[in-house]
Amino acid sequence: MKGTIGHTVPAGGLGPMTITRPTVMTLNQPDEEHLTILIDGEEVGSFDHDSHGWAGIEAGANLAMSIAKKLGLEIEETND
Repeated sequence: MKGTIGHTVPAGGLGPMTITRPTVMTLNQPDEEHLTILIDGEEVGSFDHDSHGWAGIEAGANLAMSIAKKLGLEIEETND
């Protein structure tokens, strides 16, 4: 049986699914040249000075903060 986006689905369907809403976005900046964004501890993006420049790191952090606030996520800032 084909799913709506072309994935094969078992004949009996997928069964009950649990979708967990994210609760925490972490901005980890161990130094000024690196930024990693995590949601509930899972890395979802990263920026570094060599690839993105200072403006790119700042824009990435600002975007992540805006998304977290809009979704009502707790925001943590770390420097691990």
